[in-house]
Amino acid sequence: MDVLSMARLPKQINQCVKHEKGIRDHIGESDSQVILYDTMVLKQSTLSLDARREARALQLLEGSLPVPHVIETHETKRFYYLLMSKCSGKPLFQWPLSVAIEQACEGLKRLWTIHIDDAVLNTPKTALETIKHNVLNHRTTLIENADEGTFTSERYKDPETLLTYLVDHYPYDAPVVLSHGDYYLPNVLFDGTKITGMIDFGYVGYFPKERDISALIKSLVYNYGENPNYLSWVEQTLHETFNPNIIEYFMLYDELI
Repeated sequence: MDVLSMARLPKQINQCVKHEKGIRDHIGESDSQVILYDTMVLKQSTLSLDARREARALQLLEGSLPVPHVIETHETKRFYYLLMSKCSGKPLFQWPLSVAIEQACEGLKRLWTIHIDDAVLNTPKTALETIKHNVLNHRTTLIENADEGTFTSERYKDPETLLTYLVDHYPYDAPVVLSHGDYYLPNVLFDGTKITGMIDFGYVGYFPKERDISALIKSLVYNYGENPNYLSWVEQTLHETFNPNIIEYFMLYDELI
């Protein structure tokens, strides 16, 4: 059965979900295992700072954004379990393109006005340490999963070359906001009237707005096809302009996550 075995769940989690039937969620590309119940969602991740950060961020953002309520968390030597309330609505990529862009921008406007202060938030230092770790430990996977043309002799021949570029060219002078850090269309839920859920905050921290814009554009391309007008459409919706060089930087950064 394509679900987490109840016998394998920590006691605290099992007590909460034992009366509900769960199914595996296959949306997204996360390494985490996500189980959908009738009223709850269980996320089992490899124990890491990112997993702890997500749970903490949800607690801090509740009341300011439509985020899931944290019901229970539990750590083992290998895994981090996050049990949260289930948000209604459908992910934005299941809506028409115009709706997806409009609501994605609405979510960014709300997010970027929020200020939270907590030691668990991601920083440029921890972000760069993450990609260094990935290049050292997951080099083959990064190459296999990279967008076509990323690692070429004309630009960055391998993950190490790209890593050097990213470390040397981080946009430290750019203004920062509270950034989702993983702002892909599957991570925003909409019910036809309003945004009902914003999820997957494992990379949240203070970064340039272009970090979220780069993820949004990449997700638009993946779900709706190539279109050179995506950035202009997003800028018109947000009534802002963004630095294309910083957008490109974070698109490249994303190749090493």
